[in-house]
Amino acid sequence: FALASAPSLTSIVITPGTATVTAGQTIPFTLQGTFSDTSVQNITEQATWTLNGGGLMGIPSQKGQFTAVAQGTWTLTATTQIYTTTATITVVHGTPISLNLLPKSASLTADGLLPLRIYGVDSQGNGFDISQTASLSTTDPKGTVTAAGYTPGTAGTWVVNAALGALTASTPVTITPGMLAALTLTPSTLTVNPGDTTQLTAHGTDTKGNSVPTSVTWNTTNPSVGTVDQNGTFKAKGVGQTNIEASAGSLTSAAPIAVAGVTSVGATTPTNDIVAVAKPTATPKVAGAEVVKGQDPAPSTVTPATPNASCKNVSHALTIIILIGFVLILGGYFASIRNRRHAWWWIPPVVLTAGMAAIYAYAFCSNTYLWWPWTAIAIAIVFISVYYQRLDLPPPNQPSPPPA
Repeated sequence: FALASAPSLTSIVITPGTATVTAGQTIPFTLQGTFSDTSVQNITEQATWTLNGGGLMGIPSQKGQFTAVAQGTWTLTATTQIYTTTATITVVHGTPISLNLLPKSASLTADGLLPLRIYGVDSQGNGFDISQTASLSTTDPKGTVTAAGYTPGTAGTWVVNAALGALTASTPVTITPGMLAALTLTPSTLTVNPGDTTQLTAHGTDTKGNSVPTSVTWNTTNPSVGTVDQNGTFKAKGVGQTNIEASAGSLTSAAPIAVAGVTSVGATTPTNDIVAVAKPTATPKVAGAEVVKGQDPAPSTVTPATPNASCKNVSHALTIIILIGFVLILGGYFASIRNRRHAWWWIPPVVLTAGMAAIYAYAFCSNTYLWWPWTAIAIAIVFISVYYQRLDLPPPNQPSPPPA
């Protein structure tokens, strides 16, 4: 009798053909073969199983047993005899057991932005982005942090924190001042007396208000009023106004300074200049208003007039010299015409006196009450009056007419 031949394998099928597995989960795959006698048998143990990626991306612990490790999409291949079939496996991350906040540490200026990435890590070491779901905070009192990154505010060392449920992660960040954005002068405005010395300081800050070490160049816009050295020391000279400027790069900040007309007790350079002083104005009495005995009247508030930077009186010494010159010229003129009479003899005294009035008008401050212009006019009147009275006298060295 002839022996019957064994049925031959005609096809194979892997089950399941596709699967989604969570990292750390194990699922079975089976391989069924169809034979020539139409029988179907489980041939899982006879097959050779392989996984793309070298096997480290998911290794069956037994024939057809797949344990998910790394997230991703993988191809599982089963081979037996001359037949091969495949299954597609998608591995997804598991529940996070820790957080990973990147970068681990950083340094930047207050003008910068630090991008952040927050990852959850499951039991198999798979990391996945949770930047949009984690809550973020920072110890920087003026800083802000969002999924886009950390925007610093205050110079110093701060911590950026990420949290997801009970899981937390943190990153230390060192913030240094940003670029110079503003200069502030102290004092910002000042009124001093001639001879006073004042120290000014310049404080540089960035856009967030952090102090920026700054080297500045000092300048004064009106050197005749005062000078400033490169240490910021201002020395008042004459009455008027000036701006003290501090410059650093393209930034310039100015502080207005007024130099009043009164020399201070401690002034090192007193002035002999004549100072314009306004007459005090009496306060008019109001009918029915009386000061209660035993109480001080309410003090009045007086706002000092702003000095005129272009107004500067000549000195007392120069005033006396001008007045003496006027007297000598006027006396010389009348002496020269003592023996010569003419119809227009009064014109030169009038012109000289008008010249003195012009000097007074252009060389002295307005509203200044001075004695010397009136003295010059009085002297001119005396000279003219004396000469006018002598016009009726006979010329000198001439005999008087005989009596009738």
